[in-house]
Amino acid sequence: MIASEIITDLRKALHDPDGVRWDDKTLLGLITKAQRHLVMLRPDASSVVERVELTSGSTRQDVPDQGRFIGLVRNINADGSPGMAITPVDRVSLDEINLAWHGEPPSEVIDNYAFEEKVPTVFWVSPAPAAGVRVELEFSRRPPKLESLEQKLIVPDIFADPLEDYVLYRCWARSNSSPSSWQKGMECLRQMYVAIGEEAKARLLISPNSEAKNG
Repeated sequence: MIASEIITDLRKALHDPDGVRWDDKTLLGLITKAQRHLVMLRPDASSVVERVELTSGSTRQDVPDQGRFIGLVRNINADGSPGMAITPVDRVSLDEINLAWHGEPPSEVIDNYAFEEKVPTVFWVSPAPAAGVRVELEFSRRPPKLESLEQKLIVPDIFADPLEDYVLYRCWARSNSSPSSWQKGMECLRQMYVAIGEEAKARLLISPNSEAKNG
């Protein structure tokens, strides 16, 4: 899904087919805000699993491009093949076992990772990685600024309607033409929240993890 596809639909809803009132730059800026708002509410909307090289010699690691950490899956061997699994652990537990774990010698294999929700762009690994250590990282990407009509959106197209609803909310809610514009804007905002909530319920309903729990 590219930005122009969203803008075409928005112009129809805004009765502004030629972009007289809402030019491309303005709408691209609002779509950027819409993506970031959506990802703030639903980090899974931009989640990916990528192979990354860790910062050598440090137990502290930063998520690429200020994204939000979700988890580590496994080590990646030097030849690119899958390595040992990496298991989550509470950082306090690591401290209790060994107060000096941050200073332990670097290793070619990562055993554990720790994460604090209050700092979503940072995670911790044990032991510290040696040079060139790679892992599979699950994280939520931060939506970049949209600057072109041909630029691809970071969220999948199933979120097109909520994105459009948020942009329409921003357009109509700041319009001083009539009280009805404000009301239309607030209704679009309500529809956005309902849509992303219902999508989450549907996803959980068919989740194999939910079935395992119910079984």
